Amino acid sequence: MMLTWGTVRLPALSKSGCLRISASGAKVWKTRVPKQLFSVREPAYVSARNLTSVSAGNPGSLPLYPEEPRPFNELPGEWRHGWWNLYRFWRANGFHDVHNLMIEKFKRFGPIYRERLGNVDSVNIIHPNDAAILFKKEGSNPERFRIPSWVAYRRSQNKPFGALLKNGEGWKRDRLTLNREALAPEVVDRFVPILNEVSEDFVKLIQTRMAQSDQEKLTINLAQELFCFSLESVCKILYGERLGLLEQVVNHEAEQFIEAVSTMFHTTGIMLYTPPFLFSTVNAKAWREHVQAWDTIFTQADRFMENTYQELKHKRGDPQKFRGILGSLLLNEKMSHEAIKANMTELMAGGVDTTSMTLQWALYELTRSVFVQEQIRREVLDARKASQGDMSKMLNSVPLLRAAIKETLRLHPVAVTIQRYPMEELVIQNFTIPPKTLVHVAIYAMGRDPNFFSNPSKFDPSRWLHKDSTYFRGLSFGSGVRQCLGRRIAETEMVLFLIHVSPASLLASWIVPPPGCPRRTVPPSDSHWNVPTLGCSPTEVSLLQTVHSPDWSPTMVPPCHLSLLSGLSPLWAVSPLICPQARLFPSTGLVPHWAVPRLGGRELKENKSHPLVPPSAPPAFPPPCRTWGRRGR
Repeated sequence: MMLTWGTVRLPALSKSGCLRISASGAKVWKTRVPKQLFSVREPAYVSARNLTSVSAGNPGSLPLYPEEPRPFNELPGEWRHGWWNLYRFWRANGFHDVHNLMIEKFKRFGPIYRERLGNVDSVNIIHPNDAAILFKKEGSNPERFRIPSWVAYRRSQNKPFGALLKNGEGWKRDRLTLNREALAPEVVDRFVPILNEVSEDFVKLIQTRMAQSDQEKLTINLAQELFCFSLESVCKILYGERLGLLEQVVNHEAEQFIEAVSTMFHTTGIMLYTPPFLFSTVNAKAWREHVQAWDTIFTQADRFMENTYQELKHKRGDPQKFRGILGSLLLNEKMSHEAIKANMTELMAGGVDTTSMTLQWALYELTRSVFVQEQIRREVLDARKASQGDMSKMLNSVPLLRAAIKETLRLHPVAVTIQRYPMEELVIQNFTIPPKTLVHVAIYAMGRDPNFFSNPSKFDPSRWLHKDSTYFRGLSFGSGVRQCLGRRIAETEMVLFLIHVSPASLLASWIVPPPGCPRRTVPPSDSHWNVPTLGCSPTEVSLLQTVHSPDWSPTMVPPCHLSLLSGLSPLWAVSPLICPQARLFPSTGLVPHWAVPRLGGRELKENKSHPLVPPSAPPAFPPPCRTWGRRGR
């Protein structure tokens, strides 16, 4: 098979370490092969160009010697004209399609390439072994890419940095303190009953709203509901208080907070590759909105801190009351109040959209995989019976459910890349990488590469049950000492949510054609019209209908129709569309303009140019990419 590039696994080498190599259009080489054909990475791997076959060497053939590491300036890629590259990146819709552009560039340049966008110079790698080299040499104080607009806001407003934006000894000092409060397994156990309570309230909210629906039908914006669920969970863990986002009526202050978080992420994407001082100098709208959003977020953190501080100072309230990570940090007095506020704000910002969008992707994939959904349902029911209501024990008894979350993050990671600045010189793919060079591990491209995952487009959680095949492949939460600080909290939150959804999620399954089409018998494996249920009771059934249209890119989620019904007649109403790069651009490209939710009334707005499709007709699909706007309220 002809390979344009790639890393080829060799058979077991002979004792002499010799190789026999057949190259395209050439006889068997018995001397050193020219550099343009391949270069050796390590004794068991070859990075090859135009290589047709590799086999174990025969005694007597000559040994193969690796070439010397090549200099940094010989890396393939587009790195000589940064601002011109940024313009072309913008013209190619790169801010919304960066994940696909990276896949194309790996196909074009190979498993490593260099890129300069504006003033950001970086190296991109895809191979798990190369990721292992990077993370194993990141040092005791690893540095990662700092979001420019977040740094610019804190400097302009004289706000302190938290662990997310710090580097060096300052980061290490804060991180060691926060690890004891958020990452230690024994500490996370105490969060289980709190997160479990929020998950139960979410299910109760849906059931209550279904019961109160006077039309026997209820259409919800799933993305918005999951966003509220995640924000409610993270605020309870961090501040020890709930915002009331899962109540029937949400107060105005909470709505402002949600709007601020969404606006902050939206404007972050706009200023990601352009120096923020250009926006601040001309007082651009994106910069003004970014500053106002962060001001609101910090004001809310001030309120939480003041309430908790006064309670602790005057010993008011229940002494056994859970006061969150904030209360623990105030009590142990190992951080200044400004540092505590900065870290609480960053943890909140990093823990909302990541969890909510992963859950929406998980529900989407489970509705397409009825067999996996049923396996998880049985696992959850068996675990509940065995644990006798002990949720901590139950969390350790659902390996397939945990694997389903990992599989969701493989297909739909919350970040397109994981970044590091290596502290020492590296040699990756036989290229020298200087210290302090920004290196991206392309986890989205890696998760969809058949060289690393068999049948990568298939949702198959069982692949994660075999640890021998997952070496540096599951990097959604990062790796090493600078991995995601909220990893254990997020994993616990998502597992508990799916535990509560799964037992009622497969009351029945139907393969249903769209209205107006003749009914036909379709096996469960058919993915065209796959309609599993997510119901709460036999008479209160939730249909999540996945519609595949040839007009949509295969890397994007097709429109999902979510209707909560007390009958069985489908209600055609479109729910939000998620983009794979949601972590970088979490509030762009999520909802069609003609189905923008409003949080206060919990209903969908109608646009005269694109009214909601009536129940009697299937939805009309708008052109992809161009008609999708940011998530509304």
